[in-house]
Amino acid sequence: DFTYDDDWYPITDGLGFSLVVVDEAAEPDAWDHKSQWHPSGALSGSPGRIEPVPPAIAPVLITEALTRTDVPPPLDTIELYNPTALSADISGWYLTDDFLTPKKFRIHDRPAMPAGGYLGFDETDFNALPGAPGNFSLSSKGDEVYLFSADANGNLTGYDHGFAFGAAESDVSFG
Repeated sequence: DFTYDDDWYPITDGLGFSLVVVDEAAEPDAWDHKSQWHPSGALSGSPGRIEPVPPAIAPVLITEALTRTDVPPPLDTIELYNPTALSADISGWYLTDDFLTPKKFRIHDRPAMPAGGYLGFDETDFNALPGAPGNFSLSSKGDEVYLFSADANGNLTGYDHGFAFGAAESDVSFG
């Protein structure tokens, strides 16, 4: 017997990614720990087959979200950071304001983020056509912001980063 926690990898709780064991020969006590598990590298996992090696995905982070400004133009802004020593290609990845709807704004082809580099998006990017499918804005009364990895065909590949936040003060970012 073992227990697991839905909070270990939120992408495995409702978005179609499986929770996959790291070492099937591990001691029974290890199975109760997050380190013994990882999300599947493909949607729906690999039932009945050996799990393929998960894709190498740079752990790009959302480091800031600005949701309320009094200085015109009042644009929501999201900042990403590549904490690795290698460049990170995030072409095809998604930004969203709803964890359960990951495929909102698709980051189109762009140069790779440099190692240790930052990249910003604002409402002119992810809300260019307000009300159109895939467009969103961040609420200054509280919301969430997430980044999801995807392949060239737009399929999610199992990495996400983001957070929920409360009401914002003017010109103060979350991060």
